[in-house]
Amino acid sequence: MKNYVLAIIIVVGLIIWMPGCSKSHKSSRNSIPASGGSTGGTGGTVPGGTGTGSGNIPGGSPGTGTGSGTGGGTGTGDTVPGNTQIGLAENPEAPRIPGGTADEQMVAQAINEYRQQNGLPALIWSDEIADAERSHAYDCEQQGYFGHGAKSNPSNYSFCTQRGQFLGLPGSLYECGYGGGASGALTAWKNSSTHRAAILNSTLKYHGVGIGASGVAVFWASLR
Repeated sequence: MKNYVLAIIIVVGLIIWMPGCSKSHKSSRNSIPASGGSTGGTGGTVPGGTGTGSGNIPGGSPGTGTGSGTGGGTGTGDTVPGNTQIGLAENPEAPRIPGGTADEQMVAQAINEYRQQNGLPALIWSDEIADAERSHAYDCEQQGYFGHGAKSNPSNYSFCTQRGQFLGLPGSLYECGYGGGASGALTAWKNSSTHRAAILNSTLKYHGVGIGASGVAVFWASLR
């Protein structure tokens, strides 16, 4: 009988000692974090880029805009700086229009076709020159005058040079004006020996056309 009781005690002791059967045993799974999505990527670190001017005149002033996270600059402001003393619109300032308006491009194309008919190369469009001429056309309409100067002295051609300097253009503006709209501008200039000579100047390379808000004042210019 004693041997039977002793055998029972030994069996019970072995059961309690066996690993994995004790109530106090903890599963190693408790240290494994719950599965989920992969770790998120780090945020972008590319700073905004510095803008550059949209025109193509060598030496032209760069833009000052700042990009927003992807490095893409926005170029210069939306309007041309005004100065009525030299014939640049102030109230309101003229808009910058990359590539120009449809009418401005029409005049520019007509000028290039005329030059090519006379054995001369086409001129390269410049937003900076077009912006200067557009601002002057706006000023003429706003101030009620027409000429190459400003309201204080419409016939003062030296204001063309001052406008170029004020806007940071690398040279003097060589300008033609017409007060009858885009469709008749080239015909009028061709019929004037002075204006025709300006358009057919073989040393020119860049040009731009600016037209006022009402579409009447048209100015073409190049650099010399």
